[in-house]
Amino acid sequence: MTPHIPAGVWNAIDYERLAPQHMDAGRLAYVAGGCGWDRTVAANRAAFAAWAIVPRLLRDVRGGHTRLTLGGLDLPHPLLLAPVAHQRLAHSEAEVATARAAQATGTCLVASTLSSCTLEAIA
Repeated sequence: MTPHIPAGVWNAIDYERLAPQHMDAGRLAYVAGGCGWDRTVAANRAAFAAWAIVPRLLRDVRGGHTRLTLGGLDLPHPLLLAPVAHQRLAHSEAEVATARAAQATGTCLVASTLSSCTLEAIA
């Protein structure tokens, strides 16, 4: 595995574009697809598309930061890795690799009840 973000990757859609080069078709279909007519997939994409970053020009941001406290845990930014089941379908190290990335970036990892690894291994 490459220990860095590949060139040209700026967002999740870029990873989705590269996924067929790294996953067999059956696993990719399971991970990337939804059930039925993919209505939830479409709804999720529409919901994310409704969000925007709105620049606020000429604001004093010298005291700005992204830190927060969540449940008594001090975090450097308001990002959490959501629970994703069956990560071994995408990577041989599964949630252990995700936990390593979370630790490296100071990101809280929320483990799935359907994790491929035990909570002890993830911790």
